[in-house]
Amino acid sequence: MISRLNNDVVGAKHYLEHAINAHPLEASVYWTTARYYYKTNQFEEAKKLLESSLKYDIWQKGVIYREMAQISAMQGDYEGAIDFATIAIEM
Repeated sequence: MISRLNNDVVGAKHYLEHAINAHPLEASVYWTTARYYYKTNQFEEAKKLLESSLKYDIWQKGVIYREMAQISAMQGDYEGAIDFATIAIEM
């Protein structure tokens, strides 16, 4: 991802949005885009994208729930963080 290497936040966002449009059934695209939003402190958008990735991913659900737990903790939602972490562990 060249935009990220050049610290081009706008370019990275454009690239990721294009990837979602081009591959709407690919969980990794949602997950990668969620990481972008997480890194730019846009936690609600990151959680929405992680939830979308759950629809298409059958192998990484535990990791996705762990990410959602981290975001919930960053937002101060410790109950939500525990709930997501519990789901991740059970996966």
